[in-house]
Amino acid sequence: MVDNPQLRKIVVHSEDQERTLALGVISGFNIDDIKLFLNTEGPTPPVTRAGMILQWVPSTETLDRIDTQLSMR
Repeated sequence: MVDNPQLRKIVVHSEDQERTLALGVISGFNIDDIKLFLNTEGPTPPVTRAGMILQWVPSTETLDRIDTQLSMR
């Protein structure tokens, strides 16, 4: 198993959150996005500045990275 120090900082409060954390990691989501998902209830997927509707709920940090990459095109 890969040891990721960022994952050790995520606090889970239930077995359900533990499963959600594992699924997020396995699915390749950014750590920031996983933390946001675990700490909110029913967030709505946002639209990027480029008008793209996202199919997951990214953190502010991930949105900034997406917008930066899109602006470089």
